[in-house]
Amino acid sequence: MNKRKMNKVTILILLVIGFLSFSISSYAEKQAELQPDYYTVYDAKTNKVLFRTAMEVYKGDRYLSGDNKLYEVFKVNKNENTAYAKYLQTEKLPDVNIEEILQAMAVAENTGEKRVAIYSTHSDESYLPSDGAASINGHGGIYKVDAALQKALEAKGVTVKVDRTLYLPHDAMAYSRSRTGAVKLLKDFKPDLLLDVHRDAVPLEEYIRKIAGKNATGVRIVLGRNNPNLKANQQLAYRIKAIADKTYPNMIKDIFFGKGDFNQDLTPNSLLLEFGT
Repeated sequence: MNKRKMNKVTILILLVIGFLSFSISSYAEKQAELQPDYYTVYDAKTNKVLFRTAMEVYKGDRYLSGDNKLYEVFKVNKNENTAYAKYLQTEKLPDVNIEEILQAMAVAENTGEKRVAIYSTHSDESYLPSDGAASINGHGGIYKVDAALQKALEAKGVTVKVDRTLYLPHDAMAYSRSRTGAVKLLKDFKPDLLLDVHRDAVPLEEYIRKIAGKNATGVRIVLGRNNPNLKANQQLAYRIKAIADKTYPNMIKDIFFGKGDFNQDLTPNSLLLEFGT
């Protein structure tokens, strides 16, 4: 994909993420208390909590905070679901110009065909207030997020394909099963961008924040660090965050570089998004 086309898709995705951030907050505000089946990662120097995640955490995982500080996990206690990370450096995100962004937003809605494919590896993920359970053995509430994302993107002139295939159970082999669907989407639909949409399972305060003066849920971008396309995936994620930081500060809450590839080795234009908890 050429740079101009990627800029258009990036901006459209950003606009829609903003729309969903405000929508999903209503799901999360009444969330029941979760059991501590998630990892808490601490800053080794200050002993303060850096972030929480329901994903497995390993040594070598990296984390980009909301203020663009990059950390690396060096110690993991699997019995206590805790980990410690050391500060590496402050990352410089791509320079973005607000006027150019606004112009590109207007152009992106009316210029050229853009194609986005969406699937959800963890088909059971759901939201307690709206779905009655955090996990549903079938099409979970996460598919409502997929549908909302599709509707919002199509309203912006984007052609969208949503894969509703079930990849149950929610286990270590889920990404192997969803890989078949991702390959099919890439082959048959040829999207400009491939999104794997998830819900996290951590305490409410990890995601809920004020964005533009309103209660909303932040979005976490997850990248597979064992992935030959990591550099391209990271450039895309950093650009999205750079634009978000200018237009809707706090919307992209952070970026997690986890062990594995999350099927992102299939295309350089792939992201895993965590929408709330």
